[in-house]
Amino acid sequence: MRESDTYDNNLGTGILFQGQFATGKSSLGLKLPNVYVFDADNNLGGAIRYIKELGIKFHYDIGTRRPHSDPEVLKADPHAEEEVPEAERYDWMGKCLTKAFLSPAIKSVYIDGASGVSDFLIAKLFADTGKTEMTIPLWGVYLETWKKFITKCRSQKKLFAMSVHEEWVKSDNEGVLLWEIMLPGKISSKLGSFMSDVWRHEMVPDPKDPKNTIYGVRTRSNTKVKCRCSFPGMPALWDGSNMKILYKALNLPVPEWYKPDVPK
Repeated sequence: MRESDTYDNNLGTGILFQGQFATGKSSLGLKLPNVYVFDADNNLGGAIRYIKELGIKFHYDIGTRRPHSDPEVLKADPHAEEEVPEAERYDWMGKCLTKAFLSPAIKSVYIDGASGVSDFLIAKLFADTGKTEMTIPLWGVYLETWKKFITKCRSQKKLFAMSVHEEWVKSDNEGVLLWEIMLPGKISSKLGSFMSDVWRHEMVPDPKDPKNTIYGVRTRSNTKVKCRCSFPGMPALWDGSNMKILYKALNLPVPEWYKPDVPK
């Protein structure tokens, strides 16, 4: 038996960054400790420009592009790429994530974003079955594959995070509008339950200057969104640029690159 104070409290952590476009999800994901990034949505340009200002470096792969498979082409241009066929993108993602999870240099794995993962999975199902449209049985396989995928990612002894977009949805029970995950099929209502944490990114008034707004991260539910937080010390709503809060919750030292006065 082992003592409780040796338990890794980040083991099995899976944080879902939910929010609309351009609310700071990718920027926060890129600031996770020693992060590896899998770009599934091809939409990281703005976040990367901001991260470079901070001097942050990270490892990454892209879901639709990979190093060229022809050795002669790579010999002439070591950075040459080729497109990943749609039917192969889900398996390509699996290979990339496996390497990242096995690397001792990687502490966090971040997937940007879930809609790309969904597209990769559907393309693989079509290729495996010869179908061209989703059927009820395929939706069942789709949902189960998602569950297995998240379970595997959370079991790798790394901090795991993924971003997902949202949309307004009317509640069946109360008839009110709620912010819900924007993915096809039942995974939209299930994905949050597969993760240990669901944090919503939103623009909120700056408490120091109400005329300005900040990238807020909500970790507790309210009447408009369902959130969940497994870190007791995290505030219900915090400024996503204040990395001291996150690193303290993770029991990690604040990184040297952290400069709270750098504009977002």
